[in-house]
Amino acid sequence: MEVPVIIIGKGLEKLPLGIKPEDCIKLIGEPDEQEILSLDDEEETLMFEYPSLGYSLFFEGNEQENRKLNSMEVYHEDTLLFGSKIFELNALQIDELMKANHYTDLIKEEEDWGEVVYSYANETIDFIFEDEELVSIHLCIEG
Repeated sequence: MEVPVIIIGKGLEKLPLGIKPEDCIKLIGEPDEQEILSLDDEEETLMFEYPSLGYSLFFEGNEQENRKLNSMEVYHEDTLLFGSKIFELNALQIDELMKANHYTDLIKEEEDWGEVVYSYANETIDFIFEDEELVSIHLCIEG
């Protein structure tokens, strides 16, 4: 299995944000699971689950529109960010890594259900922690 490499603002090195579902399937194969998530009558999200690859993909847009990969959740334990195995780092080490690569303006949010989210203002990456352990990384398109 190939190790995911995060490129902030772009997605993964081998799986860029902004592609269509059919292009995703050509790159990495059929998802193990897929589901349509409807937030309201106008918005739909097509979710592809790839647990063996360590990520979930979210395509925005209705069927009649062109769906595009808008965001992804990455949880593969060997994922790389700036050459570091990000899931081996704690929150302080991740913040230091981000600062060393010119990403500042940390916003820390504590959710009611116990997750702690580290976001960076004007960036497209969130780090989600449970019990002080990184459990997933959320990447999205700007905007």
